[in-house]
Amino acid sequence: MFALKVIDNHHSDEKALKQSRRVLQTAVNTAAATDTRMKDLLRYDLSVSNAIASVVKEREITDLVVGLHKEKDIPAAFLGHIVESVLAESSVSTFIYKPAQPISTVRRHLIIIPELAEKEIGFNQIIFRLRNVTQNTGAATVFYGSEATLNALKKLLAKKSGEASYIEFNDWDDFLIVFRDIKPDDTMWIILSRKEGLSYAPAMARIPKYLNKYFQANSFVLAYPVQAGMNEGTRYLT
Repeated sequence: MFALKVIDNHHSDEKALKQSRRVLQTAVNTAAATDTRMKDLLRYDLSVSNAIASVVKEREITDLVVGLHKEKDIPAAFLGHIVESVLAESSVSTFIYKPAQPISTVRRHLIIIPELAEKEIGFNQIIFRLRNVTQNTGAATVFYGSEATLNALKKLLAKKSGEASYIEFNDWDDFLIVFRDIKPDDTMWIILSRKEGLSYAPAMARIPKYLNKYFQANSFVLAYPVQAGMNEGTRYLT
């Protein structure tokens, strides 16, 4: 496991360096408290996304977690930049996480899955990642998706323990309807897709705006499954 902090080449100073080292040390100490070995990485680069993409390739990263400050909005432009500059250059599972409370205090995980997501090559992997998190917290899990997607999900999780419920949801143009189900201590997981993905929907571009406006009090995770690169074999499951 690696913790990466990127410092802007043009705006670096001693204060920024010290702060970055403190952040990395906190991450290492937190991981050590759970008997997890973490290596800290400090990189100088003109582009944060370029630094991330480079480390993903150099270290053969399989899962990327981008943490957002809980007190700040998540600009649509930032997400677009991450998608275009990082996701387009790597095929790893990527999670963009904005916490509002400790994950151990979450009571329900609401997971929204787009239609045809079960056809994406990284579907099984990302579902197992999410399931591991939800099971370790002991919280209930609610899956939203199309009938076909939910059926594939039930089959995939047939031998997995834990409380889960399934709600049919098809219309991403009416995504706000899901927000009516939100309660305090809920965390929302939204599985998204790169633009070239089979499960991509144009309405996904509006998700950051919705989260900023209606979802400030809860934690959320934007999850992008693995998608095979141009020269990495088939992109979809059949």
